[in-house]
Amino acid sequence: MKHLITGILLLFVLGGVHGQSSLLDSSVTDINGRVRHLDDFGGKKLWILVLPLGHSQKKDSLFLERLDSICDFYSHRVEVIAVPAYEAGYSDALTPELQAWLGRWSRPNLLVTKGMYIKREAGPLQSGLFRWLTDAHRNGHFDLDAEGPGQHFLVNEVGTLYRVYSRESRLSWKSIKRMFY
Repeated sequence: MKHLITGILLLFVLGGVHGQSSLLDSSVTDINGRVRHLDDFGGKKLWILVLPLGHSQKKDSLFLERLDSICDFYSHRVEVIAVPAYEAGYSDALTPELQAWLGRWSRPNLLVTKGMYIKREAGPLQSGLFRWLTDAHRNGHFDLDAEGPGQHFLVNEVGTLYRVYSRESRLSWKSIKRMFY
């Protein structure tokens, strides 16, 4: 009996080492201040993307238009969580501009969060979403730091992180097709 109890406790401990079972147990706050529960997105892949904003209005606009067309094309397969990151050049002063863009272009499968700190060096300011994405004890797979603008994270339909793309990855139709199929 003692060995059975020890074995069961060991399973619980080892299960805890692999972290939170699903990102879907989390929530984020969108750009308009509404809390969004990620379990609402169960059954679809999640594409979490660090937005490259705040460097050039023209480049920002082109990127957001491309993102909009990708969201439209893959709306049946993917929920997109786009994160404006303070370390990537975002500031709260850009919020009205981003909200205006969302009013014109936004797709139902696109969630833009409020600004977040994404890197580990932010310490307690690092968002809970990125603590989960960058810590193998939480996500069960990858132990890395967020690189910055353009980095992508893919989470499957049950909330398991399964792929991370570097920020050098381009948003071409060919690369996006590989990501979602």
